[in-house]
Amino acid sequence: MPRVKASSASTGVAPQPERGRRPLSAFLVPVAAIIALAIAAHAPAIGAGFIWDDDAYVTANPYLFDSSGLQQIWFRVGATNLYAPVLFSTFWLEQHLWGLNPLGYHLVNVVLHAGCALLLCALLRRIAVPGAWLAGAMFAVHPVLVESVAWVTELKNMESTFFYLLCLLAYFRFTPLNGGDERSVERRWTWYVLALVLFAAGLMSKPAGVSLPLAILVVIWWKRGTLRTFDVAASVPMLAMSLVAGLVTMYVDAYYLGGMGPALQLSPVDRILVAGRTLWFYAGKLLWPAPLVSIYPRWEVSAAVWWQYLYPIAAVATLVALWGLRRRIGRGPLAAVASFVIIVSPTIGLTNFSYYGYSFVADRLVYQAAPALIALFAAGVVALQRALRAYRLAQAVSAAAAVLLLFFSVLSEQHARAFRDEKTRCLDTLAKNPTAWVAMNNLGVALNAEGKPREAVHWYEEAIRIRGVYPEAHNNLGVALVALGDVRGAIVHYREALRVWRDYPAAHNNLGTALVATGDVRAAVQQYREALRLRPDYAEAHHNLAVVLGSAGDVDEAIREHREALRIRPNYAEAHADLGVTLAAAGRFGEAIEAYQHSLRMNPQDAKTHNGLGRALASTGRMQDAIGEFEAALRLEPEFAEAHNNLGTALASTGDTGAATRHFREAVRIKPDFAEAHSNLGIALATGGRLDEAIEHFERAVQIQPGDGAARDNLSRARELRRQSGR
Repeated sequence: MPRVKASSASTGVAPQPERGRRPLSAFLVPVAAIIALAIAAHAPAIGAGFIWDDDAYVTANPYLFDSSGLQQIWFRVGATNLYAPVLFSTFWLEQHLWGLNPLGYHLVNVVLHAGCALLLCALLRRIAVPGAWLAGAMFAVHPVLVESVAWVTELKNMESTFFYLLCLLAYFRFTPLNGGDERSVERRWTWYVLALVLFAAGLMSKPAGVSLPLAILVVIWWKRGTLRTFDVAASVPMLAMSLVAGLVTMYVDAYYLGGMGPALQLSPVDRILVAGRTLWFYAGKLLWPAPLVSIYPRWEVSAAVWWQYLYPIAAVATLVALWGLRRRIGRGPLAAVASFVIIVSPTIGLTNFSYYGYSFVADRLVYQAAPALIALFAAGVVALQRALRAYRLAQAVSAAAAVLLLFFSVLSEQHARAFRDEKTRCLDTLAKNPTAWVAMNNLGVALNAEGKPREAVHWYEEAIRIRGVYPEAHNNLGVALVALGDVRGAIVHYREALRVWRDYPAAHNNLGTALVATGDVRAAVQQYREALRLRPDYAEAHHNLAVVLGSAGDVDEAIREHREALRIRPNYAEAHADLGVTLAAAGRFGEAIEAYQHSLRMNPQDAKTHNGLGRALASTGRMQDAIGEFEAALRLEPEFAEAHNNLGTALASTGDTGAATRHFREAVRIKPDFAEAHSNLGIALATGGRLDEAIEHFERAVQIQPGDGAARDNLSRARELRRQSGR
């Protein structure tokens, strides 16, 4: 038989891998390693809570709860602490995904940080910087960057950097870095448009990247050795966006965050001194990240101190030296250092920034500039490996780099623990910077929230002692004194806060609450209205004003103020509950029930709201439902005298006099001067024929509340019944 040959497309030559193509594992392994390093280095932060100004950005931000908030975020400058609509839209989305559970927010921060590390690798590979994977890994675990990752508010750093890195990747697809034919750009305008969109998204996440277009020109000069007119012209739209973003940011910071305060009025010479010192501070921390402090001491800047001039002089000298050495060592080092200076320049003191009232430096302010120096270091490691290859020491350099990554990972993991909560952060800060008065103030806030007002008072007083003029600490001290029952002392500190800062909404609101406690309702209303004049979206002031107006009998106005508070903050559980109280007092029980139920959906563990809902349900005849709410209140708070009394009343109405009597007895045991409960217990006892006991409780009710006509009538009837029975 003839042999049958199998057909084959093979040429008879073993297939060869495509030249230059690396196996997929060569990419997947370092990608997985960088993600794992980022997660491990920041693991303690994943389970952390909210800190410092997370309330202004997230937990107490009234614009994150409904679609009208999105409109304010995008179209009302000054509605948020920073005009960054993409950032706050992200927070809006997160709030709708996982509410105010910090876990989701921290996971997003860590994931985005890992994403930035991977994008940095991709960018460095695209522009042919040696050691791209090492640079990405170092960025993933560098301890200086921990503050940004561990702090929910600093999502703005990760999100904006993510967009800026994508922008650079798109831009360097648009423009050839190898000096290719300019006509080829005609086929790349899509990348240019995409780069502009990504840059705009970055600016609207955090506008600190306003100087990025200049860094792009530096990179182009580094790769080509020259800049063409086309390169400069292509950067003009980005520079225009930067100018607008910078002006808007300066306006919001100056007029809404105190960025024009007296502590920030520096002379031009002082600003240069601060800028030079800041550059070396950040470079030093990136090289040796210890010690790391959440709030660094604020430098005393003086043009009369000669050594302070050394910082800017040394910075300029370094750039000049790198320029002079560019033909010997290449343009790369100069490009990296210049890019670092350019990117960090918006936050080195040349312009006003409200945070400078606390300190001129912060780890989070170097997040976007850090890749430039990290890339330079990684490229230097590769160059050292190549230089030592002939001596068979390249592996030793690799091992040293691996040890450094491990060391940085351990430092980052330890530093991340300091951001577990605000109390921990402040204690860590004060251990390293004992004069950090803002940390003292924030520690007081954290302690007061824990129910430790006496300890809080100590830290507020320390902050005032060190700071001197500190309206926020006076205001917070007033809050702690109220918790200790010293309302008069609190009023003194609220007034001191307002003497220093007349337009301080929180102090006006808190002074109003203290005045209510002294019985001066008219003055309290004036303070609440002043707080609302200064800050119309102040939900707490609307709520407090509503409570006072409702107590004074102005029910319609009170309801309007309650609803305004809820329009601003729809998930304001306490305002929903107090709206229920006001509506019930007005006899609008159906609406009151709805308000109470809305409050309980957000805070089901509030015994008082269950009790209020029970009363409203009882008023509409839904007695069994009311009994269920009273019982729920008592499960949460067994010593709740009012709930015992209300449950007794509801049970009595169903004919269960025995159970009702037991709850009335519990009410007067818990609260012996509870006139209504004594009266109700007397009725229950009289119904059961126990007239002597009934008379005792009626007499007690009249003694406590002489004007209670019903109790007097019941006492008279009980005595008459006892007389008729001959007892």
